[in-house]
Amino acid sequence: MRDIQQEILAYLQSLPAQAKIVVAYSGGVDSAVLLHAVAQASDCSNISAIHINHNLYPEADMWQNFVEQNCAQLSVPLQVFKLDAKPKAGDSIEAWAREQRYTIFADALPQDAYLLTAQHADDQTETILMQLFRGSGAKGLMGMPAEKSLGQGILARPFLNTEKDMLLAYARQNDLNWIDDHSNDDMRFDRNFLRKEIIPKLKQRWPALNKTTARTASHLSELYEDPIRAPRRLQSGCERGILSIPQLNPLSVPEQKHLIRDWLAQQNHPMPPTSKLNEILSCVLTARLDADPEVIWGDTHIRRYRDALYALKHEETISLEGLEFEW
Repeated sequence: MRDIQQEILAYLQSLPAQAKIVVAYSGGVDSAVLLHAVAQASDCSNISAIHINHNLYPEADMWQNFVEQNCAQLSVPLQVFKLDAKPKAGDSIEAWAREQRYTIFADALPQDAYLLTAQHADDQTETILMQLFRGSGAKGLMGMPAEKSLGQGILARPFLNTEKDMLLAYARQNDLNWIDDHSNDDMRFDRNFLRKEIIPKLKQRWPALNKTTARTASHLSELYEDPIRAPRRLQSGCERGILSIPQLNPLSVPEQKHLIRDWLAQQNHPMPPTSKLNEILSCVLTARLDADPEVIWGDTHIRRYRDALYALKHEETISLEGLEFEW
């Protein structure tokens, strides 16, 4: 059996000296293993944890208390953020919670710090299959990256090549306690349906499913980051929230789509459905300079102003119509 403790120690040693480490700690078994392994591999002087209380279920405060007690036992400082907002009617609870979570992570992460999350090889397989069933392109089928920029720091997933069974074995060997979130058994959620019903059957037929899907994702990543295309995308003049249209126009349609997805991912916007991406290309890029086109999915609004695209959150688009000002 692979030694998770040694893997985490080696990973931490590969990071820049004195790098600040923030562990995303939900209280579930995966994040419990991550927090424990990181705490055991370090003197905790540069380690902290962060917990998001989504406030979606009656047990949320009890889970928060559990997380606080565990961090105290490990002598790991903890930041807790409790959400007051609720998803709107018709919103995907999963997507809403994820968006809220990563927005908080991005805002709370210190400069050049590493946020460690506990997604593992089984999660990667679920993600790739979810993207496949949604009809995603190459970017979606690449799955989750091991590292990516987030806010002022880096989001890192050190368990991305580790099987779930390994994490469970570590938790039991070290007598860890964790929360069993009952929402993980709710078959209304697509990811739970995949995890509980579909993937176990696929693994019976193809035991190396996690490895083969990861290999496919790796091949796509190599293709997506083609050395000829990548420099052209990187020269696109992206600024935070702004994408230059004159530098988009000379690119081929596939390159335009790649660049728009990259630009949105850098700002932690959810990836647009294919129909919305096509709408950006056909309606927004080609709009007159005096037009006010807009494409919306979820909480993301794409607008054009003069020669640039703007990616905005819903709260950034509030109209001033009806407001009165006294001069």
